[in-house]
Amino acid sequence: MRFEIVRKKEFHTTNGISAIDWSVTKFADELYHCNDDCQLRLWQVVENHSSTIANLSESWHPIALRSCPATKHANKSTTVSEAFLLATAEGKIAVISKSGRVEKIVNAHNGAVLSAEWSSDGISIVTCGEDGNVKLWSRNGVLRLHLAKVDQAVRCVRWSPDNSRVVFSFGDKLQINWVKATDKLPFKWHANQGPILAVDWSPANNWIVSGGENGKIKATNQLISFNPFILSPRHPNCRCGMNSAKLYMSLWVSRRQSVPLFGPPTWLATLEIIPDAEVSTICWSSDGTLLAAGCSDGQIICASLLGTIRTWEHLEAKHLDKCTIEVKNFQDGSVERLDTTDFIGHFDLGWEHLIVVDPKKCYIYRSKNWNTPIIMDLKHGVLAIAMTYKLFLLTDGHAFYIYTYEGRHQNTIYPDISQLLQSIQFSDAFNTLLGVQNENLLLWCHPSAAFFDTNLCEKCIIPIERRCGTDIGKNAKIIKFFNSHTVLQRTDGCQIFCALPIFPFALLKFCQACQWDRALRLCNQLETDELWATLAVESTLKKKLDVAVIAYAKLNEVEKVSFINDILSNPSRDWLNEAHTTLLLGDVTKAEQMLLQKRSFLNAIMLNVHLNRWPRALDIALKNKVYVDVVAGLRQKYLEEENKPETINSFLQLEDTVHVDLADIQKKISMAEI
Repeated sequence: MRFEIVRKKEFHTTNGISAIDWSVTKFADELYHCNDDCQLRLWQVVENHSSTIANLSESWHPIALRSCPATKHANKSTTVSEAFLLATAEGKIAVISKSGRVEKIVNAHNGAVLSAEWSSDGISIVTCGEDGNVKLWSRNGVLRLHLAKVDQAVRCVRWSPDNSRVVFSFGDKLQINWVKATDKLPFKWHANQGPILAVDWSPANNWIVSGGENGKIKATNQLISFNPFILSPRHPNCRCGMNSAKLYMSLWVSRRQSVPLFGPPTWLATLEIIPDAEVSTICWSSDGTLLAAGCSDGQIICASLLGTIRTWEHLEAKHLDKCTIEVKNFQDGSVERLDTTDFIGHFDLGWEHLIVVDPKKCYIYRSKNWNTPIIMDLKHGVLAIAMTYKLFLLTDGHAFYIYTYEGRHQNTIYPDISQLLQSIQFSDAFNTLLGVQNENLLLWCHPSAAFFDTNLCEKCIIPIERRCGTDIGKNAKIIKFFNSHTVLQRTDGCQIFCALPIFPFALLKFCQACQWDRALRLCNQLETDELWATLAVESTLKKKLDVAVIAYAKLNEVEKVSFINDILSNPSRDWLNEAHTTLLLGDVTKAEQMLLQKRSFLNAIMLNVHLNRWPRALDIALKNKVYVDVVAGLRQKYLEEENKPETINSFLQLEDTVHVDLADIQKKISMAEI
């Protein structure tokens, strides 16, 4: 692996670049920086255009600049903040908008503020300074908590990935303090020999990594033990900080004229700076594709990592140049060079397709004709790519975007199917998902069940017993998942080959081939809920209801058995049975649309009544001017049984205008078939 500089720009300053950070925009291509000339500047890396945002106070000497992270709300929408956090040598912290307006200034410490960090949700700020204090602030600059006080300067402070703790360095020690549970005692240990100059808490693998004045970089996996181990040999002239990529297990540690990249288990690559420059500050872009290094001579250098290789069967793709990928076909010996208009951020290879993402576009190449890719304009950033047989997925860290290989957008919703997982990967042959949770392997035989029945999805989970001959440890990573085998990588770099149970894969193979008799015999022979649940999902998705009813009966799903039997007993009702089957798959909206298209208004109304969607039921009745009395009467009966007052305005307006005859309503309801 190697580095290539994709952009370089020189800014005429007196004392070089003192602080830089990437804006958390959807494309992560805006770099903000400031220096002792008291100017806050914006560099748009893709367009290579720079501008001055604000002239700061001449008495300020910036030390750190941090962009407020994007926040995710309960409704799954994402908000990108317009604020920056600036720390100065005068003991102040300032919140500055992207327009350059200083919104808040706080005297935070006596002496310089040496480090200031946003929490990952953008709600809180933690600072440390020369006075030995570590403080917690609200985003409006209100002091919330005095976390710690030590007898020497605190050089660095970082949040844990879950925002529950902070780690800070003073002298040769590191200390962890809890933010919310103040009754829990802090933990302190010797992390290096000599003063610690930089520390980071990696969100990728939960490592706490520190760089010391002695030039050694040490890492601590706090989930396993607090015994630090050396991540790299001694590097002379180690002078600055470190920064972890968001999705990768790589750690950047800057020296005077170079920035080496480390990841388990050893050194990976080095970015060499021009001889006359010294690295003063570094940071990753929010999508983990670009490293920006600010230098003492006023230069800012953006570099990307090249040499990454992806393989699939007889094909190999290599990131050869900043805008070039080389594809080799080992069957016929052919070599193709594929170029993009801008520098490549992510790419992946699989299923006869190559997906390439640059800052603004997504290229979909087909192995049958590499020269005519499908090009999509992206409306979001990309952190990672995952590929399956018919679809591929892009994620920006807040949502999942699913596309076909023709470039059509399919979905943006991905439900939660488990607690926190350290690593997940889909099988290359089946619709199965393998995950690492703590020290255990979990196999989702059919994760598609999460889209229409979460309870059924839980029954499709098989905990994998330790078949690897050794302990996989915590934070293991899945390297490859093929057929019924997987390759895991432990945190010490050791790779382990594991064999998985073959029966779920045999069952899925029978279902794919429509060999339902063999699938039933396999489930009857083994009699496990996981296999019956998998068969129920697969047969329901393929609308093989005579098989699905057997599987649901074995799972004691009485309501589903009754529902399917009603469908099977009336084969002449084609369109109504189709709506019922769609409802069984959990797609209420589509089932309602099918009923309305056939002008089956009573069935559509009763569907919403059964689901307690009263406003929608009334809306259908009023819009089509039918069965308004049915909706009003059923609503009145429901409120009387629950002993509740009416609170929906649309029903309150009907009280004096609609006559309710319960006997007549009952006759009309008896005509409904849903």
